[in-house]
Amino acid sequence: TCPHERMIGGFGGEHKWVCNPNKIATVVKNRQDRKWNNGCLVYSFGSEKEFKFEEGLRLALDMKCEIHVFDPSDFSVEAAAKGLTFH
Repeated sequence: TCPHERMIGGFGGEHKWVCNPNKIATVVKNRQDRKWNNGCLVYSFGSEKEFKFEEGLRLALDMKCEIHVFDPSDFSVEAAAKGLTFH
């Protein structure tokens, strides 16, 4: 269990639970300050054309993250419009 769990991505099927996103943001900021690339890489599986979690995570971390979305259906156009890399 996680004592600092937070729901990201709205309500319904679009949300995911993330353990301590504030700590993740601190680590990413430190990596960016040290110029270790963008410091944040996210893999998301099974979007079903809903990108609220990915957008919410980007907002929660208050920074640019490299986000890759994997789904068997082709939502590459919609993902690209949101600044996501689709596979």
